[in-house]
Amino acid sequence: MYSGCVKPGCEDPGCGEGGIDAGAMVVSPDVTSEEFDLGAYVNGVCHGPRSNKVAVGLGDGRVLAAPISRMDALKEISRHEGVVSALAPFGEGFISGGDDGRVLFSRPDGGVEELHHFEDQWVEHMAVHEATGTIAVTVGRDIHLLDRDGNAVGVCGPHQSTLSGLALSADGTMVAASHYDGATLWTAGADKPSNKLYWKGSHTGVTLSPNNRYLVTATQEKELHCWNLETGKDMKMSGYPAKIRSLDWTHDGRFLAAAGADVLTSWSFDGSGPSGRPPLELGYVFNAVVSSVAVHPHLPLVIGGYDSGTVLIGDIERGDALIARPTGQGSITATCWGGDTHTAICGTADGKLACMTISGEMLQRPVS
Repeated sequence: MYSGCVKPGCEDPGCGEGGIDAGAMVVSPDVTSEEFDLGAYVNGVCHGPRSNKVAVGLGDGRVLAAPISRMDALKEISRHEGVVSALAPFGEGFISGGDDGRVLFSRPDGGVEELHHFEDQWVEHMAVHEATGTIAVTVGRDIHLLDRDGNAVGVCGPHQSTLSGLALSADGTMVAASHYDGATLWTAGADKPSNKLYWKGSHTGVTLSPNNRYLVTATQEKELHCWNLETGKDMKMSGYPAKIRSLDWTHDGRFLAAAGADVLTSWSFDGSGPSGRPPLELGYVFNAVVSSVAVHPHLPLVIGGYDSGTVLIGDIERGDALIARPTGQGSITATCWGGDTHTAICGTADGKLACMTISGEMLQRPVS
């Protein structure tokens, strides 16, 4: 724990009257970092497991990429006319969607292919499933399904309102969308929805658990709403001071990490699920909220990026966290892990890309 000044505008850690969180200025000695100025709002970051490269989607339309071991070698691999609104790894490259209505496949070593073009429209959200070759994108009130070559293979919709979120199940068999008054679940390729899930109000994002048992939405009312798809029961998870803009599951589906609070929250979904149980709370940053989260693909570690620019790395098993990036900088807008590495990658609203590698006690796991 740290004490710090709480006098508005004061940045003196020893003052005692305060504005910024002095404790959040103290980066863990187990973190080494490098940072790059990309010159535009960072809308998305992701790691490609097959290419072992990281891609970055920017507000000025550029898509950049570099090997995880050489982030100083970032270079432009494609460009949209307008904002890059969606980005995901696919095969040896990356798929991006943009305000220009184009869906592009970009190879990090060169070569861009336009997979599809929604003329006079824009791609809002995207989810991909490499094993089945499915590319799902939202355009207005519809989910469009494309094959790996960009051919249209189905349309799910129209829904009752513009779609605010999109998710594909881990096995690629189901696609879900959030919208006003709930969420809709489809079997991929079906012409009718398999389940309509109702909860009054505006829903702003959606995710499916890795075992297809739970569907969770974020709501305008600063809550999570959860449906058990096996029993049909639903519940709400509340108490957040801000809108929940980011959700991510642990690889085994036991925990769901969520943004929206001054602590990094993780809800337990083992056993009977989260009903009646509070979330695990990791770390704390004064006068800031988590704006983006990303869970490690194999370890129980989660990145929590704050709207103050702070980055925490939380350990869900141990219940602790370390500071990887100090406060007082641009809001964290996108987060990912560099695959199986111990490098956390975060983009910011003021165009910075921070790459933070952790070592030490947090990585030491008991031998089973």
